[in-house]
Amino acid sequence: MRLTNLLCPQCIELHGKPGSKEEVIGRLMELVARSGRILDKKALKAAVFEREAQGSTGVGDGIGIPHGKSAGVKDLVLSAMVVPGGTDFQAIDGKLVDLLFMIVAPDDGGDMHLHMLSRISSYLLQEEFTGALRHAATAAEFLRIFEEAEEQETAQTGQQKIRTPESARILAVTDCRTGLVDTCMASESLRQKASRMGISFKVETNGAGAVRNPLTPKEIHACDGIIVASDIPLDLKRFEGKYLLRASSAQAIGQPEALLKGILDRKASVYMMGYRRKIPSK
Repeated sequence: MRLTNLLCPQCIELHGKPGSKEEVIGRLMELVARSGRILDKKALKAAVFEREAQGSTGVGDGIGIPHGKSAGVKDLVLSAMVVPGGTDFQAIDGKLVDLLFMIVAPDDGGDMHLHMLSRISSYLLQEEFTGALRHAATAAEFLRIFEEAEEQETAQTGQQKIRTPESARILAVTDCRTGLVDTCMASESLRQKASRMGISFKVETNGAGAVRNPLTPKEIHACDGIIVASDIPLDLKRFEGKYLLRASSAQAIGQPEALLKGILDRKASVYMMGYRRKIPSK
């Protein structure tokens, strides 16, 4: 599903006013309600603020992605807002937020919102793309930037050599205590950097009780190493005997190259049950 099918012009505001976090989220809710797909605004508000109470969805670099699932939503829908000069959204990096998206989905929508978070994350990690959105003069231009990005992605996907899962050289697992946004951003940051470095790569994303793109025993056996970017304890039994590098979600988002090089340069440790044993570099 294309993002431009979920984001209508009337759900976009390019000159949002700074305010408290609650006020900004409230405005994003008003915008998303313009889609006509909201059944119960009160239920939706409760779901979004319940998620926000777990940790800020201000993911850094001026970006915020509040989201939620609720029976008060008829279908997956997005709203977007640009706040010139930025607003205090209690972002994880402490910076003001000036580019915001709200993603809401029905309770029975499966993992649609996970897919959409992943898609948006992949675009928002590109500075040229976010810069263009921040300077869009009209809602139509804002949507056109998304359309061009999606068309370019489709063209590149068709041209890329298809890699089988068995060829993955570096694997990763992402999970985050505060929810799906950081998990998806961490996954996309690692994936994009691995692609630019020419590294065959696969990432398993965990969040909201769902596992996407799970690593198989065959892939784990064949890989050169695994990056575990998680802010919560995970069962690592399946990685015994493999080079393993642990990191936080923030490190995966901000320092993906260092983590990938950590595996390539054998700066990781070999994981053994209950402890990690350092293996000298060859």
